[in-house]
Amino acid sequence: MLYRPLEVFGDYTLLSRHTAGHLLLVKPYMVAVQSNNVTAVNEALNEIYVAEEDYDRLRESIDLHDSFDQIGLAQKIEKRELLEMRCVAAYIYKKTGFWLLQKVETLKNFLSNVRGVSKIVAKFVCSLQSLVEFFGTLSRGLALECMKDLLLVNLRGNLQIIVQVAKEYCEQLGVDACIKLFEQFKSYEGLYFFLGSYLSSSEDSDIHFKYIEAASKTGQIKEVERVTRESSFDDPEKTKNFLMEVKLPDARPLINVCDRFGFVPDLTHYLYSNNMLRYIEGYVQKDCLRGRRYGLEEESKKRIMSKTRRPSFTKKQADLFFPPDFGDDFHVAMQISHKYSLIYVITKLGLLFVYDLDTATAVYRNRISPDPIFLTAEASSVGGFYAINRRGQVLLATVNEATIVPFVSGQLNNLELAVNLAKRGNVPGAENLVVQRFQELFAQTKYKEAAELAAESPQGILRTPEIVAKFQACIL
Repeated sequence: MLYRPLEVFGDYTLLSRHTAGHLLLVKPYMVAVQSNNVTAVNEALNEIYVAEEDYDRLRESIDLHDSFDQIGLAQKIEKRELLEMRCVAAYIYKKTGFWLLQKVETLKNFLSNVRGVSKIVAKFVCSLQSLVEFFGTLSRGLALECMKDLLLVNLRGNLQIIVQVAKEYCEQLGVDACIKLFEQFKSYEGLYFFLGSYLSSSEDSDIHFKYIEAASKTGQIKEVERVTRESSFDDPEKTKNFLMEVKLPDARPLINVCDRFGFVPDLTHYLYSNNMLRYIEGYVQKDCLRGRRYGLEEESKKRIMSKTRRPSFTKKQADLFFPPDFGDDFHVAMQISHKYSLIYVITKLGLLFVYDLDTATAVYRNRISPDPIFLTAEASSVGGFYAINRRGQVLLATVNEATIVPFVSGQLNNLELAVNLAKRGNVPGAENLVVQRFQELFAQTKYKEAAELAAESPQGILRTPEIVAKFQACIL
């Protein structure tokens, strides 16, 4: 190493100036003497590294030797095409503090225009933690703008960074602002991870609801079940309505809410309507329903359980009364309307008999065809049936929803059957009867029966805020 003694006596400034056009020739020498942190040597070597696009050596030189025009170097390389060089410029601005006053907008534009910025972050200057710390030095407004830019560039790739920043600086940024940012991009995953870290310290019902919503949207059913079971700050009515609307495959979150806050009639109606019978059975069999919490008698439990099982078929006999002119007639087909729980019996000469499926009560009789009927088929979509007569006519017979309930209650004077038909088929005409029956049950303090009637009321006539308030006042 013949040049080593020159470390003491050499004039580095003069040397670098006289060899400006031949820096590569003296590069080994300058590397050897750079430990003296001489400005001219540092700037000469940095110039070489920039020309060679050797960003690793440039970063090392900047870290170890600070005697050079740092802002000048950053301004020189901040707009180079090589992204790593622009990262070095950002690093210098951050290190010197100059960026905070004059260069933040340049860095923000850099971040918003970089494709695959997260890969560069992982590879080079900015580790995830470094980038999170960088956001902590920004003003609130600028930090939110940069977060938005990163999500615009690559929502999936940069979501982890933004969630970390939101969690770390939620007090400075504002929880509501972070929530709005994730909602703007419809990122329920971001909301889920962000709010998950904040939930335990919040008593805001809106925060708890948004967490339940985000967990539901991202398929985190176990977490939804846990929060609905443990949280005391969510809005019960709002949460219940949301869970009923979203229709999770697991009913336990809804059961938690309805069980804790007294929405049992709504719960049983929902589970029964959506054929989630096993959840009703499991709910009724819970210890809390075995008389210790709600004081349900065994008979009441059996009544609720009976709603979860299809009633066993009881054979009943019903006579067909033929008019005098139809003495030789006989039935040729039978169709069942599952929509209205009615039985249609069709005869050879075109007579139609209608019976109630549950009670075998005769509801209606009339002739629908002057010609013999040969073939029938179910018309399930309308709750009726098709028939073909001897002339080849295709007939469609179904229930007139506007008149069947008034007919049964008025002409047949069978009020109970009229109400049952209205409830089963969700058809109009029994409003006054249902309301009257509800008032009778309520006056007799038969609140459970009244609640069941309200839950099953046709067209939801008893599922109103006034009825809910009536029950609440009674409980209080």
